[in-house]
Amino acid sequence: RRITAVYYLNPDWVESDGGCLRAYFPEEIGRKVKGAAPVTSDGAFDVTTEEVGGNVAGTWAVDIEPRMDRLVLFASGWLEHEGLPS
Repeated sequence: RRITAVYYLNPDWVESDGGCLRAYFPEEIGRKVKGAAPVTSDGAFDVTTEEVGGNVAGTWAVDIEPRMDRLVLFASGWLEHEGLPS
């Protein structure tokens, strides 16, 4: 698989439903991605600082909400990603 396409059909989705798509980036890319932030070793966003400090080898992530009529395309061959619990 080289490219993944995810199309969301959740008309009544709210944040408490969960189920976001989380994409991980190395720091040099993560700093350029709107909404991305450093993540800690337990997968939580490190909101205490803009410095990489205690995060996992400079890993940054962004959560993409599964909102109605949203199409997400990404290079699944190199972009580490996961679906968060709902």
